[in-house]
Amino acid sequence: MRVDCADIFLVEDDDDDLYLFKKAVENAQLSCTIKRFTNGYELLEYLSLISQYEDVSWPKVILLDLNMPGFDGRETLKVIFDEPKYRHLPTIIYTTSTNHQDIIDCYKNGAKSYIVKSTSIEELTMCVKNLTNYWFETVTLL
Repeated sequence: MRVDCADIFLVEDDDDDLYLFKKAVENAQLSCTIKRFTNGYELLEYLSLISQYEDVSWPKVILLDLNMPGFDGRETLKVIFDEPKYRHLPTIIYTTSTNHQDIIDCYKNGAKSYIVKSTSIEELTMCVKNLTNYWFETVTLL
């Protein structure tokens, strides 16, 4: 397995949502890099791999979809929050779910933000600009 890191780890099983997100990054004229995982298991396997190397940088943020086949975002978030070597990673829920209990559970399990996906490319572009401005420019990350 090749070890290459990115600014954003996007855990997303839907190709259309991936396309829209990449298009929004392009429209926002951002130079951030995106590494995609199709489920939580793939992400956790990769985090385990990169944690073995001292000179590999961690992602600036993880965008985690909740509803995926197999190891979903809820399970993945819990593992990240429960694992001390991953807990520092800003994990942001990026989902279509507006379910109040999902929001409560995600924050209880360590989510740093909860974003409901937009189907409007204009709204998504603004969301991506705000997200990257905050996490890449405003806060201090490890």
